Amino acid sequence: MRRLDSKDGVALILVLWAIVILSFLLLSLTEEIQLESYLTRNLLEQTQLQHIAQAGIARGIAALEGDQTIVDGRTEIWLAPIIGEIEDQGIFEVTIEDIGSKFNMNYIGFPILDQLVPTYVEEFKEWRLKEFPFFIQQDIEQFPNSEDFESTAQYMSFYGKFNITIDDLEVLKALMVQQDIAEWTAESVVQELGQIEEPITSLDELLLHIPSMDTTTFNAIRDELTVTGNLNINLVDEGVLVALAESLKIDQDLIAVILEAREREVILDFKELEDELGAEDYHRLAAYFDVKSSYFRITCTARSNNTSLEKTIVVEVERNPERVSRDRVLEWNTKILSWVES
Repeated sequence: MRRLDSKDGVALILVLWAIVILSFLLLSLTEEIQLESYLTRNLLEQTQLQHIAQAGIARGIAALEGDQTIVDGRTEIWLAPIIGEIEDQGIFEVTIEDIGSKFNMNYIGFPILDQLVPTYVEEFKEWRLKEFPFFIQQDIEQFPNSEDFESTAQYMSFYGKFNITIDDLEVLKALMVQQDIAEWTAESVVQELGQIEEPITSLDELLLHIPSMDTTTFNAIRDELTVTGNLNINLVDEGVLVALAESLKIDQDLIAVILEAREREVILDFKELEDELGAEDYHRLAAYFDVKSSYFRITCTARSNNTSLEKTIVVEVERNPERVSRDRVLEWNTKILSWVES
């Protein structure tokens, strides 16, 4: 047997080191491939969840647009959760809620505002004129004394038009100026509107009762105005009803009357309650109510079949009838107002 010389030993050591280095390189490459594979699978899962959640949102919008009735009641099909599945990928669950049947913090005036902002109402009104419009809760929380909202935040909304019969006329003046209407014109319109004693039942009446409002001014601001309340009497939360009754100093027993009436059947017209509420309280409440909903929040949660991953999309939409025939809605105009993913 030949004896190994020193050169053979060095060669052996080099070979062993080469094997060690190659092993480390192979292990590192394997881990990198595994990580790359994991990231690819995760990206694929996230993409699938995105598509599933978007499909759920589309189903929610379709449910709203499939409703052919103008009046929205407690038996609407879209109020029930929608559950669906994308084969071999995952499932989604969709819920829809009316978010317009609350007090619009951009415009609401006395005495409701005093109930919502009990301590700093005058400070808030002054601050609001400089900062509105608000779009989300975080906007209004910039108010220096926002702790005043803690007990009433669930009654607040930020969607809807200016109701000329109940909202703060000082905000109307600021709104007109935002629409490039001269400040002196806005001031005159607000003063004249405040002097009208009889309730205005149609926007077209403004041209008859407000001398300072010419056709050009009217057309510039018309799309921002309404004479109809935004609280859907069939769906409005009981807490909102209680807050409204307290603000208007109306007997809380009348809230029970409203709740019992809508449990019996869908209220097709708020006027149906005039006899039960009494003429005086009915007329005080009528300006706040409607029987249809226009603003909705659609929430979709998607879950993967293969992993524990979840995806949630929250969309807020506005829905108004586009074509109506014999009290049936043939086509809706639906607009997405906000889209948030998590």
